Amino acid sequence: MSMAENNLVLELTNLLQRYSRIEVEQTLRGLSTMDRNSDVCTILVNQGLHSFPDYVFRGEKYVFYEGSADLSSSEALADFAKERLEGLAKFLKQRKWSEVYIVISGQAALCMLIKLAVYRITHIETTDWVFDGRGNYISLKLPLRSILTSSST
Repeated sequence: MSMAENNLVLELTNLLQRYSRIEVEQTLRGLSTMDRNSDVCTILVNQGLHSFPDYVFRGEKYVFYEGSADLSSSEALADFAKERLEGLAKFLKQRKWSEVYIVISGQAALCMLIKLAVYRITHIETTDWVFDGRGNYISLKLPLRSILTSSST
């Protein structure tokens, strides 16, 4: 192994002692695609309830809502969702995206609406960042169309 390779192995070993393997791998993947980040975005469903690690944010960041959703009535929630979905649609139509990430947080119904809106507007199956309950976010990307069309039931 060359001196440069030895230094790289040492640096990576140090990073793996300070960060999880997932964080290191995801950050490395993010760095390797930095030149493509102009057509990548991350939608943070709810900002303000929790803090999020930097590695979940790829490309341009869009905050769907901050704080609490208006759950005072069915009508209030529908109005709240409609207003924010209109803003999301405007954002998504700004350019052609190659990848869309969603940081799952906040009200579950809003998370579902966002995923549906992204697919309907961009035809992209999102990569979703899911909290594992132990302080980490893991990515979930499923090829839904192929899963559903290959199902025998």
